[in-house]
Amino acid sequence: MPTLLEISFGPVQSFIAAARRTADLWAGSRILSAAVRSAGRELLSAGAALIYPDPLRVEQENSEQSNLSNVLLVEVPDGIDTSRLAEQAISAARRSITELGEDVLRKFPELRQDLFRTQLQDALEAFTAWAEMLPAESYSSTYKKLKTTFSQRKNTREFLPAAIIHNNLPKNSLDGLRETVLPEQQNSNQLRRGKWRRLRLGRGEQLDALGVLKRFIGSNSDAHFVALTRIAAHDWLASIAKTQPETLAELREAYEKLVPLGLASRCPSNGGQYDNFPYDAALLYPERLQIAHTDAELCDEPAECRSALQQLEKILRVIWRTFGRPLPYAALLLADGDRMGKFVAAAQDKSHHSELTRALAGFADRAILILREAGGQAIYAGGEDVMGLLPLSSTLHASQRLANEFRGFISKISQTINRESGTTHLPTLRVGVAIAHIQ
Repeated sequence: MPTLLEISFGPVQSFIAAARRTADLWAGSRILSAAVRSAGRELLSAGAALIYPDPLRVEQENSEQSNLSNVLLVEVPDGIDTSRLAEQAISAARRSITELGEDVLRKFPELRQDLFRTQLQDALEAFTAWAEMLPAESYSSTYKKLKTTFSQRKNTREFLPAAIIHNNLPKNSLDGLRETVLPEQQNSNQLRRGKWRRLRLGRGEQLDALGVLKRFIGSNSDAHFVALTRIAAHDWLASIAKTQPETLAELREAYEKLVPLGLASRCPSNGGQYDNFPYDAALLYPERLQIAHTDAELCDEPAECRSALQQLEKILRVIWRTFGRPLPYAALLLADGDRMGKFVAAAQDKSHHSELTRALAGFADRAILILREAGGQAIYAGGEDVMGLLPLSSTLHASQRLANEFRGFISKISQTINRESGTTHLPTLRVGVAIAHIQ
């Protein structure tokens, strides 16, 4: 008899929410998604049938696609040891994280390597439960039995002690849970020079292994992530481009000189939205520019850095008098499906769940494009869950587009599920927005 298996990975809090930079949030969601993909591939290679996430999304990796959810639902054929299969999938997920960690250690061998590896091995929690599909038992009743078992499993979780405890080491600055893996330095500025600039460490900042991994991935020059400062400055830059394009060209020329010096970074074009100024835009703000003047002393060529910053400031002072200073606020948007639990539970057949999975993956892909077209950036988009950054001017319109898009995708499957289950409720998208300062 086949078995329904559910695996959940986490904790989402430490993977995504423990962050100082918005790039940390983005990188955390990508690391978790990669772990789920590895687990999914392990399940597929063993002959199991993935119900969610969509098996095509698991097999074909694409950085432009939406994230994978941290939960997998699988139908395990008769004859396969479900417990052993779950262990193999969890091991594959953990292995994907430790392999990413080895890339970091090759770049930064000075890190506390034993502690780094131990923390990454312990970083991913996993919960599993399964329910056998008995003869004459419907898919729906088996699924409900699985969800009850899974809930009980999470309520009886075990709290394992840390494998290594260093009472004499500072704690991670992001959440204070684990010890730092950064090497001890007499002068903290040593960890902000040269190759260490990639980790963008603040003064006195300490990072555990997961914090270092997120910072490493989030600062990748090939990463498709847009800085919060660029999003906040989007409308300000657009107004300059519209009225004084020659002024913006002069600003771009001055800003470009800062990139090879390590004082600024380029950002992706975001579908053409940022072509007029494809940089992080942080130094357009006086408070960030002042910090950069101080950090210029950490450059390999301090005199050249000071000169480039002075030239930028000279141009900016003229622009500030005409256009004012860029607004230092952006919107952080969160969205998720309302009444989704009841809707998912109402599915009467495995094909309904599979169809729903594909619909939600399609919505998540569209959510990324909607945020991008509004001048924003998706931090996470998986299923009906969306987290992103937006310029203030486009926040309301983008929120309405997300809700309408969700309604369109969910209506395609709702007719089937509601008709066969006898329910009448239709999930809607709930959106919340926080206005955040760039600092």
